[in-house]
Amino acid sequence: MTNFKQAFEVMKKDFETIQSTGETKAYFLDLIAHRNISDKIANTYNVRHESPQILVISNGKCIYDASHSGISYEEVVEQL
Repeated sequence: MTNFKQAFEVMKKDFETIQSTGETKAYFLDLIAHRNISDKIANTYNVRHESPQILVISNGKCIYDASHSGISYEEVVEQL
């Protein structure tokens, strides 16, 4: 298993826990397969496209943006 796959599995498990409350929705976007959607998100929220990356969107604004090793489950939870 590659580092990306390992990181994704950990992240997926953590965010399944967050979603279980029903208050938050998490989405995974395959940037290669859906580049047009990725570009639209980057433009809409004025963020630089990176991968892997996490954005927390609240009330139509990006309130948290991190990528690669800067992604922190704890920081994301703080934003929720």
